[in-house]
Amino acid sequence: MIKYVDDMEKAALALRTFIDKISKAARGYSGLFDATKINEKELEAIYQFDVAFFTLGDQVSGALDNVEASLGDETALPAAIRNLTSLARLAVETFERRSEVVTGSGQ
Repeated sequence: MIKYVDDMEKAALALRTFIDKISKAARGYSGLFDATKINEKELEAIYQFDVAFFTLGDQVSGALDNVEASLGDETALPAAIRNLTSLARLAVETFERRSEVVTGSGQ
């Protein structure tokens, strides 16, 4: 199973990237005199991204359980690792799209 270490490291790196982005994200709100204003439409989009994070969290948790259950199975482990990596990358992409809404750079 040592041959899957690099693949697991890619998944772990993607998860660490997402965790770093979340933990270093700005907190707070848009005040009256802030340069960045959030209107109702943008706020709704931000809420939708936040809901997506909860869903992704559940999916990542399930994918981690699947990787653990697949240890020792040469056919199931690679697919479980690919799924975990895909979900971690999706989490990073979702966070970046959310950030674009907040900053207005995605318009």
